[in-house]
Amino acid sequence: MRRLLMVLAAALCSVTSVEAAVVINEVLAAPGSDANRDGNSSTTQDEYIELYNTGTTSVDLTGWSLQDKVRTRHVFDTLQIPPGGYVVVFGGGEPQGFDNAAIASTGSLGLNNSGDEVVLLDAEDVEQDRVMYGTEGKQSIALGRYPEGNGPMALHSEFADADSSPGTAAMEQVSQLPDAGTVDSSDEVPPVPTEGPVAAVPEPSSMLLLGLGSVGLAGLKKTFLS
Repeated sequence: MRRLLMVLAAALCSVTSVEAAVVINEVLAAPGSDANRDGNSSTTQDEYIELYNTGTTSVDLTGWSLQDKVRTRHVFDTLQIPPGGYVVVFGGGEPQGFDNAAIASTGSLGLNNSGDEVVLLDAEDVEQDRVMYGTEGKQSIALGRYPEGNGPMALHSEFADADSSPGTAAMEQVSQLPDAGTVDSSDEVPPVPTEGPVAAVPEPSSMLLLGLGSVGLAGLKKTFLS
């Protein structure tokens, strides 16, 4: 019985760890606006890395860390990320209006605009997620996962109506295209306007018969008069 309970407990822990999947969801290496909303635009302080909890249970991030190709950039203090929740780590400044935001514990994120990688490690230094980017990082547009949390990284503007969305879900742009087989009203040929009744135009064959009839009538008239 005791062995059975131990097996069940191990299975439960396994399910919980799978459900509590925290991923790197968005990265901004070359900010062009006030991403942390502190009133000051900075090319370093407004850099950010966004984490997203795709699972159904809260995750304790205490002791977790973020690294780039150079070194560890941030170590999390006591912090819980709820299911479906976000945590945004900024390079600096004083972030305003975020549910869960932190400042890089080393003083900066140091994200390389022309290419870098970001690695998320848990408290046991086990890698939980890793993203890499190239020269697309030079643009003042965040790189984000699409679909949210489990898709590949792409330029944020390719799937949303904004260049970034730190701490919130990206808004999808739905393309309003006509269904296949339907006719766009703009392609319809407009009717020709008419004023009053339109005279019928006889077909060529009808005109020929009318001509022959006229000749025959003229011949009969000539014969009769002579």
